[in-house]
Amino acid sequence: MDEALRTSKLRLGSRFPRDLRADVDMYLPVTTEVMPGLTVSAVRSALQRRKIEHHVSDSDRELHGCLVARGGHGFVFLDGADGEAERRFSLAHEIAHFIADHLVPRARALEAFGEPIRPVLNGERAPTRDERLSAVLARVPLGVQVLLMARGPGGAVCTWDVAESERRADRLAFELLAPAAAAMASVQGILGDVEDPSHHDQRQAAEHLASQFGLPVTEACSYVYLLLSRRRRPLSVEIFGRR
Repeated sequence: MDEALRTSKLRLGSRFPRDLRADVDMYLPVTTEVMPGLTVSAVRSALQRRKIEHHVSDSDRELHGCLVARGGHGFVFLDGADGEAERRFSLAHEIAHFIADHLVPRARALEAFGEPIRPVLNGERAPTRDERLSAVLARVPLGVQVLLMARGPGGAVCTWDVAESERRADRLAFELLAPAAAAMASVQGILGDVEDPSHHDQRQAAEHLASQFGLPVTEACSYVYLLLSRRRRPLSVEIFGRR
């Protein structure tokens, strides 16, 4: 989390619910657009209007949010038909992808290889054989990172790396909107120190969390479960895994 925020230079407000879009507009090279009835084909059309060359899946499906990023810049599309809380979480999720899957790998590659690798990261040339070998040895990804995640026709996650990226983005999105320390204090204010709270009590805690931090109730329920299970696991492990 510290590396992600240092890399992004994102500064977040201290009041909740956070106005994440205002913070993103101020600190990140990301353009956000709200579109009614967001679909893959709508994203494709929007990119064509902006004259941005980026491959988008040939299959069409509805989306809550979508990120396209190249060269350190990002475009986030959100579904205008969603409610405010849903859009807030979708934005946080896509920004988490932008930071964790685009900015952080770029920063690591630039640190490892220097400025000569920038054209590779921007998709302007292919990496050399030596660069590919060095990248594998250093565990540094090269090339344009995957931004519109590969899915099945109905939107199902089909590969482990996509599932891992989605899991990480959700964890980081929770932290952006409801920092774990503050969220845990909120949950414990409802549940106390009960080790195995009932489903009803967890739901009550989730509704309180949703109200305080502006989360959708469904995501707040997932976050309560995560917070309770994470009492023995550090945040860095939950977001980025063990290294």
